[in-house]
Amino acid sequence: MPEATATLPLLRQDLQLLEGGTVGGERAWLIYDPVRHRYFQIDRKTYELLSVWRDIDARAFASYVREELNQDLSSRDLEDITTFLYANHLTEGPPSEDPLTYARQKVGTRRSMLSRIIHGYLFFRIPLIRPDRFLTATYPLVAGFCNRATLWIIAFITSLGLYLTSRQWDVFTATFLDLLSLEGAVLYGLGLIFVKALHELGHAYAATRVGVRVNTMGIAFMLMMPILYTDVTDAWKLRLRRQKLSIDAAGLLVELAIAGIATFLWALLPDGPARSIAFILATTSWIMSVAVNLNPFMRFDGYYLLADAW
Repeated sequence: MPEATATLPLLRQDLQLLEGGTVGGERAWLIYDPVRHRYFQIDRKTYELLSVWRDIDARAFASYVREELNQDLSSRDLEDITTFLYANHLTEGPPSEDPLTYARQKVGTRRSMLSRIIHGYLFFRIPLIRPDRFLTATYPLVAGFCNRATLWIIAFITSLGLYLTSRQWDVFTATFLDLLSLEGAVLYGLGLIFVKALHELGHAYAATRVGVRVNTMGIAFMLMMPILYTDVTDAWKLRLRRQKLSIDAAGLLVELAIAGIATFLWALLPDGPARSIAFILATTSWIMSVAVNLNPFMRFDGYYLLADAW
């Protein structure tokens, strides 16, 4: 607990205090650490206290808060805040005069070799590009598709494609059996990469549309299985839930659009390579969208949609 005469720690100058969105029906507040690109969610009282934080002794700060904010600040409140700041390295210096304090703290919390191997096996990321400039420059080219009219047109094409395909269901299922080969597996792999690349661009452009910076895009490994990812951590700053939901849903909507258009084209095209490609895109998109992305028990789109909607 900070002594009444102890000087409070100085906050790092690069930290940003932000208003966040609504969580559980109440306004959330954030601390943004640009060095680690990390957000910390805090309550309103902590936000107000950090807004007027001073490197003065605890008793003087309590008096200052009483005058400026008309709030009583208990020693327990001050202890909790300073502990939080020190634990997350949000102060200019360590909790003692010893400059090695933070180093010892890091060593004390370092995971064992086995723990790091297990965590690395379960999940790790490899960032490949920083796409923010590209997204900003090219967004006007895709902005025209981000409207309700486009959604209605795609919904109509999808419905018509499903109807036409249902009338050729035996041919459709037989096509799947025809592609159960090495060549078919390669084509499915290429189709999956293409669909997932567009999926991630959907998230990225949706983030750009609401002013969220996309820091990196790359490959993540989950149980050593490679998947593409888009870093939209800055969506924490959004205040409107519908904006977060639009980013969450964008990739899924792109996949469903590909599935619907590909299904429609398969029903119209004659037998040949083009029809096979349409079949692969349709089945890949339908299966990945419904079976994987909508699953709320895995940390894919369905999980984030449910979390932000809740």
